[in-house]
Amino acid sequence: MKKLIFILLCFINLYCIAQTCSTSNTSGCVCPAGATECDLLPDIVLSRDLLLDPAENPEYAPTPDGPGRVGVSVGTPNIGHGTFEVHATTRYVCGIDTFYGTSPGTCPDSSQPKQILIQRIYQKSSTATVSYYDRDAGTMTYHPEHGHMHVDDWGIYSLRIPTTEPDPLTWPIVGDGAKLGFCLMDFGSCGDAIYVGYCRDDMDAILVDSDFPNFGLGGGSYGCFAGIQGISSGYLDIYHYSLDGMTFDLTEGVCNGDYAVVVEVDPHNYFLEEREDNNVMWVPYTLTEQLTSASATISADGPLSFCGGNDVTLAVNPIGSTYSWSNGATGSSITVNESGTYTCTITTVCGEVTSPPVNVTVAYDPAPEANSAGIVCVNGSATLSVTAPVSGETYNWYDVADGGSVIDTGITYNTPILTTTTSFWVSKITITSGIMGNVGPSNPAAVGTGGYATSGPPHYLIFDVLTPIVLQSVKVTVASAATQDIVLQGPTGAAITTYTATLVAGENIVPLNFSIPENSNYRLLGASIFYRNNEGASYPYTMTDHVSITGNDVGPNYYYYFYDWQVQGPDMICESDRAEVIASVDPGCTGFTDVDIANISIYPNPANLFVSLLFATSDFRNIDVYNTQGQLLVSDICNLRNCQININNLSKGIYIIKASNGTIISTGKFTKI
Repeated sequence: MKKLIFILLCFINLYCIAQTCSTSNTSGCVCPAGATECDLLPDIVLSRDLLLDPAENPEYAPTPDGPGRVGVSVGTPNIGHGTFEVHATTRYVCGIDTFYGTSPGTCPDSSQPKQILIQRIYQKSSTATVSYYDRDAGTMTYHPEHGHMHVDDWGIYSLRIPTTEPDPLTWPIVGDGAKLGFCLMDFGSCGDAIYVGYCRDDMDAILVDSDFPNFGLGGGSYGCFAGIQGISSGYLDIYHYSLDGMTFDLTEGVCNGDYAVVVEVDPHNYFLEEREDNNVMWVPYTLTEQLTSASATISADGPLSFCGGNDVTLAVNPIGSTYSWSNGATGSSITVNESGTYTCTITTVCGEVTSPPVNVTVAYDPAPEANSAGIVCVNGSATLSVTAPVSGETYNWYDVADGGSVIDTGITYNTPILTTTTSFWVSKITITSGIMGNVGPSNPAAVGTGGYATSGPPHYLIFDVLTPIVLQSVKVTVASAATQDIVLQGPTGAAITTYTATLVAGENIVPLNFSIPENSNYRLLGASIFYRNNEGASYPYTMTDHVSITGNDVGPNYYYYFYDWQVQGPDMICESDRAEVIASVDPGCTGFTDVDIANISIYPNPANLFVSLLFATSDFRNIDVYNTQGQLLVSDICNLRNCQININNLSKGIYIIKASNGTIISTGKFTKI
């Protein structure tokens, strides 16, 4: 009788498989295609029905604090022959460093260590009751806010514009892609009434429990545990849109219309599955809570005014499928190194939109022209000079074409003693005054109602400096004449600098001239006698790339004291390309390298107060004394064959004399003691 009951029960799929196919006995499991031995692999897919449910995938309208968002609910059924089981190891990763045995607590960058995972692959074997092997399969991280481990990089979600390309991962993104680490668990079985339709095969047929030959392999009770997680065969995991991390931001400026939500699981193929080509799902998605027409804006990754040889990347908010820039470039960003006005026209689902123009200014000066004064003899010094110098400009001299250090400045340069023809280079330095601009309301009337405080402490505005500035002036209003301090404070309230203003009744422009380096949360402190607004403020007030007034010490509706800030950005100091200048040396004109030659004698040598020059054949009119760096220290004129040169003011060391009568140049050395 018991045997008959058992035979009858074996017609019930669940009971028989539970008895013969489990992680403790895989001998009764079924292999794909009728094989007798196999790896029992999982096959993770996505629940299209769940993604298509509007109630489970809501849209959120933009708010004053941020852009619109999309929430997604993602189901991941395991429709494979094997269980999807992962185990934690005692190996931990911080960056490129691996730790064994015990977690390091936190990584040097304060992030949580990643715990290396293994995936356990069960096997059906003709020689063993149970068989499996383990393989490394990515990492998981402890999330303190959830109190448990999450598998890293499990899902990626985005909103895209469909194109004719078959791969949805190539479609243009208009919503910021979001990654989430799943906590893998058996949320329910495919046959549960509330989940019917969530599990389908590649022919879109609904799968229920009896469709899985190894249904329940894994036990059907995986949970969000630290040591072992998984999804049993015929079960699914679900992450609801209301859970942390299941929404992603839309790009600001995106418009209403028809898009697609694209979901990908296991994007890096960390896990081994029966199929790796069915981990991407897309469904149509219509935005209705965003803008009625798209809005394009251009942002820059640096200043819009810069020196030649540099560049700036301009990026338009990615809200469309095609991008056409005014310079002919395509794509959502371009890198420019030329002055000009740039715009971008974007094709969106609600029509074309063109961004406001952005002006880029590149300060570029060509290399200056320069030449040598003439050919010099061996052991001579050449004089190099800028051909057409500009008054007030600075010129830098170098002994290398690129890099190196400045060896001299000025319109002319006297080289060191040369033994062969040598190249030098000169560049021009141009200083352009910093950009002038205004920030903050022009006057109290531009904000709203207000008045003078009758009591209480002084208050301050809070502001960030994005690049070094000079706060030249601000506008304040007082009821009667007064003398009052205006104080620039750091983030902690410590005074940096103070200006004492002498004020007349009414409106005053106060010349502060505060030089302020880049930093956040500065304070500009005034006095309660100054006029202020008590409603109507709208922060932040910003001068792009320079300064942003972000708030005050009381509340968001107030605006304290300081209007119409006059701001100057930093001066732009640009260096031109370098021009090569060749100092030519005549190898046939050797001059001399010692003191005792036929044409000239120098004595005494060494010397202290004076040296005498004796010329053998002709009078040398011009006498110049250089140090070994080529700097001219003494110039004299000699009308005799025997001349005396005063060296009393020279420091101890070796010096070079150059003597010239207009046609013949001779040089020699002496030592000052």
